[in-house]
Amino acid sequence: MARWATPTLHVVPNRFEVRWGEVQVAGLLDLLRIADASPDRTPGAMALAYRAVLDVQHAQAEARRADGRTGEERIQAWLSEQIPIPLA
Repeated sequence: MARWATPTLHVVPNRFEVRWGEVQVAGLLDLLRIADASPDRTPGAMALAYRAVLDVQHAQAEARRADGRTGEERIQAWLSEQIPIPLA
């Protein structure tokens, strides 16, 4: 049994046309699930670490979308909160 599940994510296989027909290629989440199911501990641990990175990136992207400000507006807001260092 996999150590994590992603019920909200739907992985759509990538399809590529080649001379003799169509080939389906596994997506990144599919590959992580395969590694996670490995009886060897190393691939499972690596899959868990990679998945954690993907989860953080997804959460950050969602937070940016929910924020509603442009990148420039977020940068300006961050800069306005910083303490200026006088140049002597």
